[in-house]
Amino acid sequence: MKVDYPKSSTNYAASVINNNTTKEYTNDIREEMQDKYPETIASFKDVTQVMLELFSVKQSCYGPGNISMGGNKELALLALSIRMNDKVQRLLNILHDRNGDNPMENSESIEDTFMDLAVYGVIAMVVFKDKWGK
Repeated sequence: MKVDYPKSSTNYAASVINNNTTKEYTNDIREEMQDKYPETIASFKDVTQVMLELFSVKQSCYGPGNISMGGNKELALLALSIRMNDKVQRLLNILHDRNGDNPMENSESIEDTFMDLAVYGVIAMVVFKDKWGK
């Protein structure tokens, strides 16, 4: 089934996903993408499952306190942004110097760095929605 997509906008995807009356529409889109790109969708599901497992293990070690910043949402989001920036800077450093001599590349892989960025992004969304630690 070919889905008729409206003109795109920055907030379109979020508005479709958050609007319960469009679940049939989003199901159609997901099914179309799964039919068109089965390996991509399967890999996406695998990666997000690994993200959930990684997050769960780290949460069991750290708990929510290291993110919550005493309940100050703005400070928590700022701290997450700083952590994400640190990861981006690390990633840029590794990618810039790919000759194998970069000791940072041996301590954490590029894949690990991207995974951490993705998990931090999800954590930021949970904090943003006031669901952190609940």
